[in-house]
Amino acid sequence: MNMQQSLYPYDDDTDVTPFTKYKDITKNQSESYAYYDLSYAQRVEYLRQFAQQKTIEFVLDTIADETIVPDENNYFAYLDVDKLKSNISADAEGADELLQVCDKAFKRVYSMFGWDKSNSAWSMFRKFLVEGYLAFEIIYDNLENPQEISGFKYVDPATLEPAIEHDKNGNEIKVWYQNRGDSEERMIPDTNLIYISWPSGLMGESSRISYLEGLTRSYNMLSQMENSRMIWNI
Repeated sequence: MNMQQSLYPYDDDTDVTPFTKYKDITKNQSESYAYYDLSYAQRVEYLRQFAQQKTIEFVLDTIADETIVPDENNYFAYLDVDKLKSNISADAEGADELLQVCDKAFKRVYSMFGWDKSNSAWSMFRKFLVEGYLAFEIIYDNLENPQEISGFKYVDPATLEPAIEHDKNGNEIKVWYQNRGDSEERMIPDTNLIYISWPSGLMGESSRISYLEGLTRSYNMLSQMENSRMIWNI
């Protein structure tokens, strides 16, 4: 028995693996993962090229400019604690301290992404409009006994496959396998990953993977109208 099987056992006498079991668990949920869209790699490559069209480039830049608007402190977003305040009694012990800790943690995460020092938030948002998926691995200071977050590392969403495994106590937990089946395969706990997807719906069944893909029909119609008008004038 190898290390992976000893840590995450399942019944070898059946065809139900942790991967197929995860698909069964999520089949009725509105989740979408790039891994399960077999055409995602081809579609996203087309969208990257499509985004270089001058008209489309102008549209994407304008949306990003209107969305990511930093203030004088280079913050385009602040932590909203109003809902949290409504659930905490004003005279509760440690209430003010809790709000201060949340605000401090938000600013620390904001800084770790480099959003306060560069235009990386603008670039990240624009990338999301084009590709429709973003994934970041949370890097902790200590793997055995993590206490602090050291940073965030971008991970290609198409290489990540969700699965259900068992922890050392036999409880089912959600994990992510990166580059499954390759020599570089590794497992990432769900608590160590941030995964954001534009589409909703079942795995691989969403008609659009990103905002940009929805513009292709309008752009093609505009091109046909322009060409027809030119031909008619000539």
